[in-house]
Amino acid sequence: RRTRKNKNCVITIISSDEDDGDESEALVEDVYAMDDEEEQIDRAKAESLQQQQPDHYADRIHLNVVRIAIGNKVSSSNCKVEIQLGTHQPHIRLSYDIKENSELHKIDLSSHCIPHMWYYLVADDDCNEFSSEKNIAEASCCSSIIENNKHNNGNNFDCDRTPSSFSEKGENIVDDHVSFLAMRIKPSDENGLSNLTSSYDINYQETCTVPGENKSESKLVVEKKYVVIELRSESEFINQLQLLKKSDVFRDARSLELDQTPKFTAALVYDSIQDKNRRLSSQKHKRSKSRINECALYDNDPEKILLIYPFVGADVHINEEIEKVASTLKEAKGSYLSDNAGIRFGKNENALSNFKSSSNCGESVPVETRLGRTHYLTIRGEDRDRLHPGEYLNDTLIDFWMRWIWRKEIHSTSSVHFFTSHFFTTLHEEGPRAVASWTAKKNIDIFSKRFIFLPINRSLHWSLCVVVNPGHIDSIAMNIEEKNGKAIQNRDAVDQGVCDAADAPLSCIIFLDSLKAHKKNLIAKAVREWLNQEWTRLKKSDNQSPFSPVTMKVYDPKIPYQSNGWDCGVFICRYAYGLYQRRDRLITCKDLENGHFKEAITDSPEFDFSSDDIKRIRREMLALIGGLSDIYIILKTNEAMEKRRRKEKRIANEGKQNGDKLIELKYV
Repeated sequence: RRTRKNKNCVITIISSDEDDGDESEALVEDVYAMDDEEEQIDRAKAESLQQQQPDHYADRIHLNVVRIAIGNKVSSSNCKVEIQLGTHQPHIRLSYDIKENSELHKIDLSSHCIPHMWYYLVADDDCNEFSSEKNIAEASCCSSIIENNKHNNGNNFDCDRTPSSFSEKGENIVDDHVSFLAMRIKPSDENGLSNLTSSYDINYQETCTVPGENKSESKLVVEKKYVVIELRSESEFINQLQLLKKSDVFRDARSLELDQTPKFTAALVYDSIQDKNRRLSSQKHKRSKSRINECALYDNDPEKILLIYPFVGADVHINEEIEKVASTLKEAKGSYLSDNAGIRFGKNENALSNFKSSSNCGESVPVETRLGRTHYLTIRGEDRDRLHPGEYLNDTLIDFWMRWIWRKEIHSTSSVHFFTSHFFTTLHEEGPRAVASWTAKKNIDIFSKRFIFLPINRSLHWSLCVVVNPGHIDSIAMNIEEKNGKAIQNRDAVDQGVCDAADAPLSCIIFLDSLKAHKKNLIAKAVREWLNQEWTRLKKSDNQSPFSPVTMKVYDPKIPYQSNGWDCGVFICRYAYGLYQRRDRLITCKDLENGHFKEAITDSPEFDFSSDDIKRIRREMLALIGGLSDIYIILKTNEAMEKRRRKEKRIANEGKQNGDKLIELKYV
């Protein structure tokens, strides 16, 4: 009798006669031979299967997504897509939040409930637009959708709805595109889609009314039979797709052409239009009674000036009071490290100590010494009220935060420079010459800086563009020209050409967008044109245009993303804080290894924060402005009292002089 347990064979020989010993020995040898042969076959099959499937094939694959559209219902809050393959129960898990409720759909991949699957990936050549309203064009100017709906409804969008500030000088705004994975899923009680008949129906389409300007209305056809997952990172999905296509379900997924995408993205387009209208209305709406009562703790006059920052004439005592305001805060204090950093860094104590040492901003510098020619920010009650949950931060608050975290450095000798949000607006709309005076009059050499921060606001959304090591571009350009001039179209070849050595400074553009709503390529194009103008103005070298898409690439590393439609401003404040904390550590070519900026940004303690931290930063900024406002009021009160004393003294002196003249006249 022979049994098999794991790899160990147990063989029992039962013999009724001792004379059968020779036959028994032969039987044992035959059984062992059979067992060895079977084990070799099993081992060969296992090795063959292992070669066909990667080691992590059975692991979960997490897609990096922006929004999930189930029929005509779109969610952008806490969207997660998890794909489990290589198990006896392969499945897809879709999870998202609607209002305060969490929804979950588990689709069993072994039940053949997904008959069709498609995907579309935006190529770099497609990204010639600036803003996309969450990656989708101003739907009113999406020509392909217009044509599609014109045939279905006899009506089209008003293509003149795009604001003039949305267009780039000399260029027309064209339709924007979104990368996505789409599928048709058979509804069932198991996957929970049968409960969404009002929004998801594989045999139904809906006509939505899109409000336009002047109370005009346009029609948009939304087919309710698709589940569409908006992808955040095309490159990341390409790598994941190679693994997914090992599965039968994903193997037949069809790649779409651009003209085939409108029927899949119509729900996302409609959601983008609604989201923009909500943002526009929030800019104009009057505060409700509940919000007024909420603000009654302060002063509900929206026009009242709370403070003008930076303070004029602040002495050492005032500077100490200013720092006391920030001492109880975290990011606003300037040296906050997440509690999870120790876990993330593990035993790497050097990394932790480097962070803590670089996060120390140094001693406070008197305002007069620090600033010279400067731009003063006036913060009013309406600006402060935008720090409440659900409100959008405006340019005053963004510029205030950038100035605040930079407050302890002498700007002329600092390794970084912060431009106001109006800088890129002017650059984008009027060109590089319009911003030449921003650096020339203040004698700023941007090529001596490690980081140049450019806050960007377009279509009621904030993103952050950071120019890294621009002064090292000349050597990089020469290196590429010598080594990789003929292989310039290959991404890896370009990176290798840029990186002459692992520790060589890397000149690049880091683009940080919490919603992926702004297109990085057009932004980078405008920034490179400005850098080339500055290079020529300062006569840095004979090369008049060293900044190009090849020599200065734009990267958008993986970072924490927002899960709602209003926190984009707070996110870029936190992004700027994170990069500012590592200003004393040079960005080098080594940071491109193992994923672009994976260690320097993605997995760094400076970018270890969550949505709870974003809520806390709102509260901290509110407390900071409140504390600074108290100091400002004291300063203004003292200034008024000093002014009154000077006036009284002047009047008294004038009276004394007049009295002396009268006495002199009497004597005469």
